[in-house]
Amino acid sequence: MEYVLYDIKLIDGAAFRRYCGADNAEILDNYRTLTRSGVPFVTRVPLIPGVTDTTENLTAIAKLLRENGADYVETLPYNKMAGSKYALVGREYKPSFDGEKPINTGEEIFARYGIKVVKM
Repeated sequence: MEYVLYDIKLIDGAAFRRYCGADNAEILDNYRTLTRSGVPFVTRVPLIPGVTDTTENLTAIAKLLRENGADYVETLPYNKMAGSKYALVGREYKPSFDGEKPINTGEEIFARYGIKVVKM
């Protein structure tokens, strides 16, 4: 493997199950393994208003990154055009969050943990 882009959405297991429909323990374990592997990687955090951009979640992600030696994170803003993909396959788009709400980029939170944020 030459390079890995690793997305971390939610740390809280119950929240992850609610929004993603699965358990995140293996995802977090795989992240820890990746950080020790020597493979170059970038941690990315998709920012979904009121879901992944909460102070609690971003703080937990910052702690995870710091504990595993990361000093850099890319944040990905919610794509308001996501609903158009559903229309293409004949499905109704019903997000369980307010896509118009301003996004918390978490820059101050990550900075407290010595992690540089690059907004994508």
